[in-house]
Amino acid sequence: MQGTGMNFMVDYLFIIIVVASCCIHSSLTEHTFINEFAVHITGGHHIANRIAREAGLVNRGQIGGLTDHYLFHAPTRERRSASPSHDHHEILSQHPQVHWFEQQKALSRKKRDFHPRDVAQQMSVTDPLWGSQWYLVGADFFSYNSLLESDL
Repeated sequence: MQGTGMNFMVDYLFIIIVVASCCIHSSLTEHTFINEFAVHITGGHHIANRIAREAGLVNRGQIGGLTDHYLFHAPTRERRSASPSHDHHEILSQHPQVHWFEQQKALSRKKRDFHPRDVAQQMSVTDPLWGSQWYLVGADFFSYNSLLESDL
């Protein structure tokens, strides 16, 4: 009787460990930070250069057509990191001319609506009249013969 209770506790503990490790893994891989910061600074390009130097960053210039928004680069930091740059965050957050900043994150893209070749080859046309559609059958769509047939 007591062995059954012990087995239940071991099973319960195992489930908790598995769930906790999954949660920790997902929170660690949620964001990948890169070594660039988008910063909103009023005062112009010269002020942005000075603030970037004070923070140990390099001003890469204005971001597109956004007025007073600059891209700062951290050359001493790794290109990608699982954790944000706390040192740069602290310096930028305490500066009186910095209105807003955000360390940039790497985003992953997934191609949608893609069928691998083997799946595309397995797909078949279910239209019984497919073969009699002369304008769809044949590999040479733009041959001289097909142009003559389209004149009919």
